[in-house]
Amino acid sequence: MVATPLAVVFLALAAVSTVYWVYALGCVLRFRRRPVPRSADLPPVTILKPLCGAHPALYESLRSFCEQDYPDVQIVFGVRDPADPAIEIVQRLMNEYRACHLKLVVNERAVSVNPKVSNLVNLFASAEHVVLVVADSDIRVGPDYLRAVVAPLADPRIGLVTCLYRAGGSGRGWGALARLFIEEWFFPSALVSAMGARMRAV
Repeated sequence: MVATPLAVVFLALAAVSTVYWVYALGCVLRFRRRPVPRSADLPPVTILKPLCGAHPALYESLRSFCEQDYPDVQIVFGVRDPADPAIEIVQRLMNEYRACHLKLVVNERAVSVNPKVSNLVNLFASAEHVVLVVADSDIRVGPDYLRAVVAPLADPRIGLVTCLYRAGGSGRGWGALARLFIEEWFFPSALVSAMGARMRAV
């Protein structure tokens, strides 16, 4: 039986897709075998946390940054609306972690059409350290997060570090679809991209 042109096209697309996902699987396996970066150089760090609203896991996510195994950390939380419900959660953390260097910034100033960018610019004014870490409100990390993310900066050739993330939760419906998108498409695709041309300063 002679294949139709349409069948040939679909067969070619399936072959390309198979090759891509086999390569993506190789990238994932290589990533899992990588050594965790370590460094004796632990410079002071300021974490910028732009907030807008309070999702169900906000407290646990923010608390994970307060429990870092790191010697000198400043965390600056920021909202643009004085009535933002995230303020109550940040104040709760500030009461519970009095030994931590935490600060809340409430600033409505707009310096960009993007509200999050404006929030970050307002937070930056309160940063006390040169090394900055920007993390969204829904990110939850382990106690060794800062040590791992700052370690590559000990190499003078590296000026910027980024992190992959995985989906959390166990719900169904749209939450399950979001996890599927992150785990099965975004994560391997980001690794495939990272295996390509490296970003260089010019």
